[in-house]
Order: sequence, then C-alpha cells, then structure tokens
Amino acid sequence: MQNAEPGCGQWKVSLRPLKQFAAKLPTSALLREILLTEPDELDSREFLGRLPVWLQLSRRPEFFGLRY
Repeated sequence: MQNAEPGCGQWKVSLRPLKQFAAKLPTSALLREILLTEPDELDSREFLGRLPVWLQLSRRPEFFGLRY
C-alpha cells in the first residue's frame, strides 16, 4: 500500500497482483471477470468495501473450475 498524499490519511491499494492471480482463474469464474475490470489501484476504503464481495465470489464452485 502507498500513501496517496502525505498527511491525507488515505492509502492506495495496488490490485495488480490480485489481477494477475485472477487472470489464471477459469474463464467461467465470475470473480475473474470482476477483478479484471477493476482499476489497478483502489482507495483503501473502496478496497475494504469490495473485499467481502470478492471473498464471497471466491467460494463459488466455478472459482475452482467446477460447473454445477
């Protein structure tokens, strides 16, 4: 994480490693599609707000290459 501006108290989170991981997921995984459309950096508050959704999507069967 990098500080966006000195003294502003907000941090930027790089999504590049997460997007590299997402690119390796099965094309059927909704999480892959969503992560690859995200910007390369998010404000820390945005990141923390989206994280629960991403975690929920990572529990879906297609995340593991399974189809039901």
